[in-house]
Amino acid sequence: MTSWIFCAVLLLPILLPSSQALPDATIWDEHVQIREDVSVGSTVKHLQDFVNASEEKRTPWSVNITRGNEFGRFEVDVENLTVIVAAPLDYEFNPRCNLTLELTNTGDNTVWYVNLAILVMDVSGYPPYYNKRCETPVLPDDGKADDKIVLSSANGLYDVALKGEIIHQYPDILPDFREEAVDAIMENCSLRLCVALTELNYDPEAYRMALEVPENRGRIECQCRDRQFRSKGKFVLLDTSFKDMLPEWAQGGRCDMAEGARYVVLFEGNEIWSTSSWQIQCDAFVTLYATTVPAEFILRYDITGCPDGRFGLYCDKDCVCKNGARCHGFNGACEGEFGHVVRGRLRVPQGYEVLVAAKSIRPDRMTASAVRDFRREMDILARIHEDKEGHPNVVKFYGVLTKSDPQEEYKVTGNRKLLERLGFASGVANGLSELARLKIVHRDIAARNVVISDRKVAKIADFGLSRDVYVSSAYQRTNQGGEEELLPLKWMAVESLRDGVYTCESDVWSYGVLLWEIASFGEEPRYAGGPMHPDVCTMLELLRKGVRLQQPHNCPMSVYKIIRSCWIVDPSKRPTPVELNRKIDQLMPSRHGAHLIINHNI
Repeated sequence: MTSWIFCAVLLLPILLPSSQALPDATIWDEHVQIREDVSVGSTVKHLQDFVNASEEKRTPWSVNITRGNEFGRFEVDVENLTVIVAAPLDYEFNPRCNLTLELTNTGDNTVWYVNLAILVMDVSGYPPYYNKRCETPVLPDDGKADDKIVLSSANGLYDVALKGEIIHQYPDILPDFREEAVDAIMENCSLRLCVALTELNYDPEAYRMALEVPENRGRIECQCRDRQFRSKGKFVLLDTSFKDMLPEWAQGGRCDMAEGARYVVLFEGNEIWSTSSWQIQCDAFVTLYATTVPAEFILRYDITGCPDGRFGLYCDKDCVCKNGARCHGFNGACEGEFGHVVRGRLRVPQGYEVLVAAKSIRPDRMTASAVRDFRREMDILARIHEDKEGHPNVVKFYGVLTKSDPQEEYKVTGNRKLLERLGFASGVANGLSELARLKIVHRDIAARNVVISDRKVAKIADFGLSRDVYVSSAYQRTNQGGEEELLPLKWMAVESLRDGVYTCESDVWSYGVLLWEIASFGEEPRYAGGPMHPDVCTMLELLRKGVRLQQPHNCPMSVYKIIRSCWIVDPSKRPTPVELNRKIDQLMPSRHGAHLIINHNI
């Protein structure tokens, strides 16, 4: 069930010294209810709440966002004086946005500055994840994107049968609904569709008669099954005059809000695989003319896909995938430009199944450099496990498949309580100790490269940037085959940025940034006085001046002290992974009840 979130908006109007104060200047502290998966164009804040309403009508205002919008998540609709969502929001990517808006009264040139702090909270199941089992083809752009539909009826028709005999064929209902009040949700290879209608199409009298029979109570519900009679969803027709409630997923949308609509069509279809045509039979016992008869609706669909850059049932939504990532036609989820990681189950020789993360190279990105990096990661993992079962806090290596595709099931969502996350941090420190013992430098210790097992154990993963340092404890940055490497600058130590030196001590520096990510509950690191994405020179200059990531809001000082100890310029003075593990364990609740960070209201 998708949960609601809150977007905390704090307005602090600040007047320039040279400007003339508005007579009713006030300070607001209010909350705006919004979903993390809110659509682009949704309103965040009405700025007319701030300016004098009567003056606003006769005096035009110009509004600019002057700070805090590096990623273009928001923009201003000047005509309506509102801040709106300009790009999809993502709690994991950026849970907090601090905007500064400049409002200028073009009548008297009075300038106001408004600081708008937007706090985005997490939504269960969002953002969507890329499921290869229902991967959609990418259609060539023929200039007719508005006519496309991701599911196409095999013959353009569906069959209706009574008592097992087909009595009629009707045109496919999905294209007909395109212009109606439709809510279509496609996720995890499933479709949920809600359509509001003022009138019924195709034999309306027969449907109305069935709905008005007292025994049916304004509702016709059919259970849908596949060829093997497995449940695949349901089809429901409602007469709203009977006051039947919509399911929770259909409430509050265009379908629910449609004016003058008397009928609602609800459809839920599951396990729509791309490997074969999707045929379902939806059946129910319907009372008609005082007689109850079995009715069947038979639908057949193929996954046809959307043009490049579009997704959704009617291919009417714009993808946000960047840097060559592929967009899933169902839900707009992005698949990595080169690699793809899925959740799956592996049957081991002992006869039982284990939960695994399976990493593969995208078939359309099978370049020599991608294969080289993949094999390098495989070799490092193989050496970690060559003499034993591996380490509990380093991702376990089961093997390599050269054929077939892994099949994922569901996205894992984790508990975000600080204590549990500190437990994850302890596990990562333990894993770093093992890498240091093996003289392996990871080079990209970050929250994005830690996986959590089904037993809540943190494991270091993604050794694509790792370097074997048996010969030398430092690895000099190189340029292999004319290809420039992408480096995680905000996670890199001073010596790595300055000299290209990577050691176990530089991994400790990166671990400090990872711990900061945990303490800030997923914020992206940003250094005060620097841009969101600094280059090497800017990053190095900030660190030389002593600039460090600031203490996150509600982060206990005991945790922040550990974080700062990882960022000592002299690598020899940074704590070792063993020391980090011990310090974090001291913060956790003990058997004697002693603890340092409980009840911090986080």
